[in-house]
Amino acid sequence: MVPLIAQREVGLADSLLMRRWARTRRVMSMQLSNDKNMEQIFSSGVNSLDLEKQEQRYLLSASSDAKIAIYDTSVLEKEEEKYVCKSIGSINRSSDDSHQFSVETVQWYPRDNGMFVTSSFDKSIKIWDSNILQMADEINLQNHIFCHHMSVAAKKHCLLAVACDVSKVILCDLKSGSSTHSLRGHKKAILAVSWSPRNENILASGSQDNRVMIWDIRKAAACLMSLDQHNGKAASSTSSNVTAHNGYINGLSFTSDGLHLLSYGTDDRLRLWDVWTSQNTLVNYGSVYNLSKKHVQLAVTRELNQDIVFVPTENNIAMFDIFSGKKLGFLTGHYGNVNCCLYENCFQELYSGSMDTRILSWSTAGYRASHLLDFKKTGEKQSDTEQAYQDAWSSDDADEDGTQ
Repeated sequence: MVPLIAQREVGLADSLLMRRWARTRRVMSMQLSNDKNMEQIFSSGVNSLDLEKQEQRYLLSASSDAKIAIYDTSVLEKEEEKYVCKSIGSINRSSDDSHQFSVETVQWYPRDNGMFVTSSFDKSIKIWDSNILQMADEINLQNHIFCHHMSVAAKKHCLLAVACDVSKVILCDLKSGSSTHSLRGHKKAILAVSWSPRNENILASGSQDNRVMIWDIRKAAACLMSLDQHNGKAASSTSSNVTAHNGYINGLSFTSDGLHLLSYGTDDRLRLWDVWTSQNTLVNYGSVYNLSKKHVQLAVTRELNQDIVFVPTENNIAMFDIFSGKKLGFLTGHYGNVNCCLYENCFQELYSGSMDTRILSWSTAGYRASHLLDFKKTGEKQSDTEQAYQDAWSSDDADEDGTQ
């Protein structure tokens, strides 16, 4: 760090590089938050987490008991020596519109936090109005749903990719509220789907047939490639039997630039793929235990000097440098298998959900929840400059004493 500061002083390093180095050092010191807890309201395992993109403030969560909850991560209440982030709204199984079985995935609508989508093992997808926590629409399918995903890059379509216990990816249009078409090519049930953040028409899917396939939804023959862990060098490698892993693929995540894809399999392997050449980059992450038989949510950082991936493995979260494969450490704090993790870029926090029914908050060393409260109090006060430019306009109909 000192050589970089010296380079910055003489103008050899720009401010962006300096900022990314500082942010990277903070993430490398990630640890269980010392003074911030998430209110425990679930009675069964937490399956999915999502943070809305507009304010990066409202955390959406769901569990195996069909309960859905929203946390306001910027509002903390002091309880004894810790600050507690409380739920501001929830939907229970007893509600008229609620899911009846385990809610597997939750996701905010990418362009508006007034709506979110949930999918469940009860074979239904529900669209919710987040302002009143009531269902706005419902899509019923004929199959158990493992995962769904909406594209954050989409501008010309509003498609929801759904992974079910059938050998095809189902695409649903949120505008019409129905299934539009399906992508066929897998041989067994699909466990994971992920849209590219770079191209709104590129989709990846992982299946129980040990294959990862890349699709272009605009093409009649939509499958662009089936990823081969041997890069075509195995003697038995043909287009019909190439595999990405030697086990089920239940975790997929694109890097922030969309140029690479991470796949996570029950063969205890994490692999990195070049999306445009379909090549296995052969980065060695070592053995990463994956005991889950359903979808696992990975988290990838952005705007850092080196990209980092957080991978649930048993009751821990493993940290890896994406492009070197170096293991950066373990985050330990859960008492059950971790199902999902989510990286928040603004304050560089990590949230994780586990079978122990808890959501944990992880922060960088030196960060305290009280800093957020101080930041909010400072933001509420107008500076002298803001007061000087404050609009002093009044109506012509106002009385002399200033009243209307």
